[in-house]
This record gives sequence, structure tokens and C-alpha cells, in this order.
Amino acid sequence: MAKKVALLIGVDQYAEGLTTNQAASHDVAAMQRVLQEKTLGDFNRVELLLNPNLETLKQGIQNLVDQCGVNDLALVFFSGKGIINQDGKLYLTTSITTKDNLEGTTLPAAFLHQQLSRSDAQQQIVILECDYYSALASASADGWLTEPVGVNLKEELSAPGRAVLTSSTTTQTSCEQEPADCSLYTQYLVEGIETGAADRDGAGLIYIRELHNYATEKVQTIKPEIEPALFLDNKGLDILLTILMNQDPNHDPDSEYRKIEAKYRKIVENYERYGKIPEIVQYTLNKKNQELGITVDLHQPDQLISDQGIDYSNLRNLLRAGKWKEADQETFALMVQAIGREEDNNIDPESIKNFPCTDLHTIERLWLKYSSGQFGFSLQKEIWEKLGGKLDSDDNNVDKLEFNRSLYVLSSYYNPNSISRSNYFPNLLAYQTQLYQQFGHRVGWRERKGLHLRRRWRNYEDLTFSVIWAPVGHLPTLVGRDGMNLGVLSIWRMRVNLFSHLEECWL
Repeated sequence: MAKKVALLIGVDQYAEGLTTNQAASHDVAAMQRVLQEKTLGDFNRVELLLNPNLETLKQGIQNLVDQCGVNDLALVFFSGKGIINQDGKLYLTTSITTKDNLEGTTLPAAFLHQQLSRSDAQQQIVILECDYYSALASASADGWLTEPVGVNLKEELSAPGRAVLTSSTTTQTSCEQEPADCSLYTQYLVEGIETGAADRDGAGLIYIRELHNYATEKVQTIKPEIEPALFLDNKGLDILLTILMNQDPNHDPDSEYRKIEAKYRKIVENYERYGKIPEIVQYTLNKKNQELGITVDLHQPDQLISDQGIDYSNLRNLLRAGKWKEADQETFALMVQAIGREEDNNIDPESIKNFPCTDLHTIERLWLKYSSGQFGFSLQKEIWEKLGGKLDSDDNNVDKLEFNRSLYVLSSYYNPNSISRSNYFPNLLAYQTQLYQQFGHRVGWRERKGLHLRRRWRNYEDLTFSVIWAPVGHLPTLVGRDGMNLGVLSIWRMRVNLFSHLEECWL
């Protein structure tokens, strides 16, 4: 099972001759609090290293790397001081660091980079809450090294799948609060998670870029000269840090549930270039589903009840195996069988009004159960109503449309590129209302380019048969066969009647 692990390092004591960093211990304690909290960071394991010597620090990093699997998220947080040697290389201080033997008593950033690079964890976060000083600069009156300098953190620590955050750019000194407080940047990282303020869109997700941007804005309102920095790999891929639990002050499960579509849509868009959603992200989503009571016990026996003697065991098996396309086609076939239309293999708008409620409950329970609450007719009805759709087909003007189907199909076949559907839909404007377009967009049936909708519906074979990639409510389609376009009029007549019948069946 995917997990999230963190190593928090704080150095506020040094050998003789160096000043202390009084905020370091507070920084790691605050980060530990929010990362361990189940309703916030929900990390499986958080290790704390306060004032380690060089060997202890190296061993702690190696232990972190060794316990990470390919699907895990690894986070390293360091609060202390950074030293730049004569070659421009970065070193992190330890409790034994002395100004006379910096390279022998500090941890090379190259060591951290090397160890994380050998880790199997495909997602990594490094947070540096420190100032950067030159090893060649003259010592100040209190013994510490003056003259902040620059270092190429991207070159030192950046790697594919890794985000590197730093509390200040390499030419400034980051800001500490009063002795009893955290450093300023860390304070707002913690605040962004703890209050949910970093979740700007209210989707319940906090990505590392969102968190950094929030902390940066807050720091710069107090110290405009400080410039925190974020380095991501060349893919520009963001990293999902956590899904917030119970951020609604009234803890309204219905309100939280309605955010699920936004969560999945944002994740799909974010990981589009990555090729797949890492298991740690899916694991985090599953935790949220469980918290909302969406995920059900997969071992609970299914009640495959039918008033028409229909055998739903094959549908159950397909859904259990995650064969979503086959399950969608099986659903269509079983519903055709339930209304006695096997001869023409079709479901018409009138017959759906009389579909047996018992069978509808069985189908709906199976889809909701094995998709963890992402696919189902009731979810589509909820989206439809939320967009302003009515449950009476007459209210949607669907049944009032005139349509010369044979002429349209014939013309489309011989000249699909130049066909104008308006010639065959005299009341086309009533059909192509904003409501239908919005619904098609929300459930992923209508294609879009960037932020703008393309004016065409997807063909059945172009749908997304994946519980990870598809939006909430994407399935079932009630189309059930390749080559069928989801914008066909009869589908909408049938679907509006289905939504009305779901209400009658208490679904």
C-alpha cells in the first residue's frame, strides 16, 4: 500500500564559535504536528532529528530512502544554516559544525541528492528553511560567517519527480520570528495546511505549489525583500501533498461529496503529462472517500435482486475486475433484457419510465460500490439537477424536437465533414442548450480544448473507461455500443426520463 513518509531535521545548536538558530526546533515541531495529524497531512511516518551529528544525519536520510517504495511520497524538511564552499557547493550544518572544519562537519547537499535519487519513491519534496553563507567570508563579532551568497539549488537538488522549496533566495537571509516562534516561511507553510487557507479553490486538495505560493505571499506582506523559491522538474508536474478532512466548518457530508468531481478533475489535469496517477495520490483519495463514507466494504455480499429474473452476476464480476467498458455494455444489454426489447436491442424514452425499480437499485448499488462512489446514474442525476436540469422531459423541450433521422444519418455517412445538423433539427437551438453542453462537459462526454468547449460530442469509443482518469458520473452511458455519438437526440430523451424515474424509485 502506498504511504507518505517524512524526515524532519532541525539544527539549533552548533559547536563552539557559531551562533544558534533558535527557531529550528520550533520549525520541526510544527511541521511534525500538521504532517502527523490524520485530518491534515495524514503521513504514515514522520521521523524527527533534532541537532543530529553528521553520521546520525546521514543515517536518517538513508533510512528514509530505504523505507520508501515506488508508489510512496518522501519528504525531507531541514531547518538550519546552509554553507557555500569555494566551489559554490551547498553544505547543511549539523550539531558538530565548526567554522574551522566546515566540509568535515557539514552534510553535502550532493549527499542528499544522491540518496534521494536512489530512492524508489517517484514523488519527493525537499523543504529548506535556512540562510546561505559563504565559507570564505569573514567572521562576524559573534563568530558566524557573514555575507550571504548565491547557490544554484536547482542544479544541486532538483530531479524528475522532486519539488525543492526554500525559504529565501540565495541572496537573502530568511526571517526568524521571536525566539519562541517558528521561522516565518515555515509558520505559513504550517498555517496553510492547518487552516486549509492554501486550498485556494476549495476543492479540498493542497498541492505543493499552492502551499508554497500561499506561504510566499504571507511572508512578503511582512518582509517584501524575502523571496522564497520553488523548483520543480522540467515536466512542471505539481505534487499533491494532502487532501483535507472536514474542512467544512459544519462538516456537511453532502457539501464535501459535491467537491469530489472537482478533486478528480484537478488531479486528472495535473497528472495529464505524467501518464498515470501515482498510487500515493489514489491512496489519499481513497482515504477521503472512506472519511465521507463513500467507500463500502467490497467483501459485503451483493444482493443481486431482480423483478424480471435478470442475472446480474456477470455485471458484478466485470465491475469488480475494473472492466468498465465491458460493464457499461453489459449494463445496457441487461436493461434491454429487463424491458423486453432484445429483438431490436434498444431502450426508448417511454420504456425507461417503466423500468423496474428493484432492478434499477441493483444496478446502481453495483456501480457505486465498485467505483468507490464515482460512477452511477444517481450521480449523473445529482449533477443534472445541480446544473438546473428538470426531472420532467417536457421542461427540457427534448420531446418537442423534430428530427429527420434517416436524412441526417444518410448525409452524415456520405459527407460527414460538411454536414450541417441544423438542416435536420428544425428546433436545434432548443436541443443544444447550455444545459446539455454543461452536463456533457461535467461528465466528460463533450470534448474540450483548454478552457473552451469544442462544439462536438465524443463518440462512445473515445470515452475514458478508467475510474482514475474519468470524471465523476462518466459512466454508465446507456449507449452501450461503439460508433454511437453521445449527442444523439434519443439518448437525451431517454436520459431525462431516466432521471425522473430515478426520483420515483428513491434513487
